[in-house]
Amino acid sequence: MLKSKSLFAITLLTLATACALTSTPSVVVGPVGPAPETNRKTLPPPATGDGFLEVHSAIRAYVSEREMYRVHTAYGIYTPDGRRFKSVQNTQGLNTPEALVIALPPGAYDIKAWADGLILVKVPVVIEPHRLTRVNLEAGDADLAKKAKPEQLVRLPDGRIVGWSATTPPR
Repeated sequence: MLKSKSLFAITLLTLATACALTSTPSVVVGPVGPAPETNRKTLPPPATGDGFLEVHSAIRAYVSEREMYRVHTAYGIYTPDGRRFKSVQNTQGLNTPEALVIALPPGAYDIKAWADGLILVKVPVVIEPHRLTRVNLEAGDADLAKKAKPEQLVRLPDGRIVGWSATTPPR
């Protein structure tokens, strides 16, 4: 009974997130791309020409009668013409709160995801072969500011850094 209540709550919250992702996002930021330096060390060996995407969307807590789980919220990936390409649950399980790293064909996409503060954002991203594009919608990435020049960064309107500026034309 306890397990079924927890699963019901998680299913309900997942559906609510999916429904919300179909609404118009409140913020649009510039294109995010891979870091300028090679970042292949942390990636799986490339079996194809795919690139990789990691989205640190807002974290939500799910509470059962015995435990609390913290997971990244789901997000959607869209083609430049607005068609849904893929939905990502963005968790490896209830006990592993890390964001998923997913493989995508190279190109330009838009992601719709929740940022901290319950802000739904639309972020254009550029995926390059064998490179990782990382988007941080949690508290932002203050450490990135130490490594980059201001023009190399993409920020939310409130100033939070969400990633490296794409060096490849997004479209």
